[in-house]
Amino acid sequence: MTTNTAPPPAPAPDPIGVTEGRVADLLIRLERAAPRPVTLTPLAELRPAHDGTGDAFAFATVFVDCADGLGRLPCAIHELRLAADCLAVDPPFPAAPSLAPRLRAAADQAARAASRLVG
Repeated sequence: MTTNTAPPPAPAPDPIGVTEGRVADLLIRLERAAPRPVTLTPLAELRPAHDGTGDAFAFATVFVDCADGLGRLPCAIHELRLAADCLAVDPPFPAAPSLAPRLRAAADQAARAASRLVG
């Protein structure tokens, strides 16, 4: 009789947990930055696929600069939309309601730019 003594494989990282953590970090930085201006820079670019086919995919992100000396924070579109929802539903600081539409607009702008690259 053979016994398998190898440890079980490690569970895959939880993408939802990663997203929640990144959104929480963004919300904390936005709150600490208030009332300093927040700069949102949407970016879309073609990146090569890593499967050796020569294909490319559109990558969209938005860089958030909170003028806090920590540099620009790259955020995925879904992270910005989730952060905007959080700010709109339960504003944690006075400037939050005005930031929510700006975050959504930057995410939409990056998404449109990415779709133009592949369309």
